[in-house]
Amino acid sequence: MSTITMKDADDSKHHYCAACGDSDSDDGGGSLKACTACNLVKYCNRTCQIAHRPAHKKACKKRVAELFDVKLFKQPPPNEDCPICYLRLPIEGVQNTYQSCCGKMLCGGCVYANTVAAADTEKHKCVFCRTEGSSSDE
Repeated sequence: MSTITMKDADDSKHHYCAACGDSDSDDGGGSLKACTACNLVKYCNRTCQIAHRPAHKKACKKRVAELFDVKLFKQPPPNEDCPICYLRLPIEGVQNTYQSCCGKMLCGGCVYANTVAAADTEKHKCVFCRTEGSSSDE
């Protein structure tokens, strides 16, 4: 048995205890407590939670594993914007260029635009800080 949610004519949601079926509006509103591990079911008190635990345990463990996987495999957002065009940097590292002279990460579009538009003498300079790139092969 799980938490039951119903909509009344006034579109307000009512939740019910997973063990005994009491409504959250029966005793003055909103006193049901959610399962702290999975947040799938709600209980009116600790006694109902203990009584319903054997029936809920398998679904709870499955949901906790799903929540862990979502958190574990979530892609992190890009940590900064391109300092030239102020667009978000792509997640893929091949589309970004690290400039060691100034320590900036630049998007591929700005680097490409510089190589197309720059004169031959300007192509070997940093796109952001305009310092000369090292020409040694060390």
